[in-house]
Amino acid sequence: MTQKISLLTVVISLAVNANSQTACTYPQGFYGSQSPKGCYNNSTLATSTQFMLNAFGTDQSVVFGNVANKRFFTLFKTDITNKNIFKMLPGAYTGKKIGVDNILPYDGAYYADASTWNLVPIQSTGTAIGRINNLLLANTITLWFNLRTSTSLGAISLAQDTLITSGQTGCGSGVPVGSPTKFGIPHSIILVLNGGAGYTNNVNGLLQLANDVLGGVNTSVFISTLLQALDVINQAFAECRILTGTIPASAAIKNLEKIKESQQPCESLISMKANPNPSVVNFSITILSPEQNSSIRLKVLDLLGRTIEERTTLANSRIILGESYNSGVYIIQARQGNFIQHLKLVKIPGR
Repeated sequence: MTQKISLLTVVISLAVNANSQTACTYPQGFYGSQSPKGCYNNSTLATSTQFMLNAFGTDQSVVFGNVANKRFFTLFKTDITNKNIFKMLPGAYTGKKIGVDNILPYDGAYYADASTWNLVPIQSTGTAIGRINNLLLANTITLWFNLRTSTSLGAISLAQDTLITSGQTGCGSGVPVGSPTKFGIPHSIILVLNGGAGYTNNVNGLLQLANDVLGGVNTSVFISTLLQALDVINQAFAECRILTGTIPASAAIKNLEKIKESQQPCESLISMKANPNPSVVNFSITILSPEQNSSIRLKVLDLLGRTIEERTTLANSRIILGESYNSGVYIIQARQGNFIQHLKLVKIPGR
């Protein structure tokens, strides 16, 4: 039964930060490719490989999930140097808890041991072999890279529901450019981070929450809602943006979100194929889903997270795109309701 909500006119107060903060984030596609350069720590240009190696520093590994629950994945610094990370990212399919490792010595999942891939899961066959088929893990890894390479990001307050950020004229300039943009974080995530449950109400706390959900410690948070929050942080500070203000949620937004969360699905249904891929001219994209009566929104992003093209199509259809694209790597995102799927596209120069 369709539920209707009367949206009330509310007065929203804007909390402006006296001391603006600049932080930098980059998407999965950036870390999943060797070629792009980004603004490292809002100071200097560096390659994605340099970003990731700097994120590790002197550490040799980082654990995602929860060791005590035997639900964890270990990413090693050698996964960067031997380029396995470029197979893992960008991730695909829905988000989920990491599977339980019930086999001695209970050392969890890691890329070098293909027998543990099913716990993540990591794709074991086909052209995308080695890809992380768990968007929650892929996004958590991405957030960790961003936190370790942007020293101001972790302390960004998530006490309010909406962040307002502006671009800057160049890497490290600190000079705002363009109109400020609002980025809304799901209210239920804000409540968890501010509810005295052991999480700090900032981006560091969001990383801890993501790890707790991956590790089965926190089972009360809807994974699709958590994925939205992770995506918002990535967009709000994409390529180094300046935080200029925050906005609390209205009562109408809070009520609407409660109803949406009660209807959250649990499993991804979309699949995509591109042919040819790589391509010199264009890509024929086939989108499959059993939800035939619901439209699918497509968005093509470059490796810096910029939107190249957006379209709306139907399930079990085929579209042609990419003819006007420059050579390079792109990520196509398909969204149907709360289901999301990603696919990497490679456009190569003609001979």
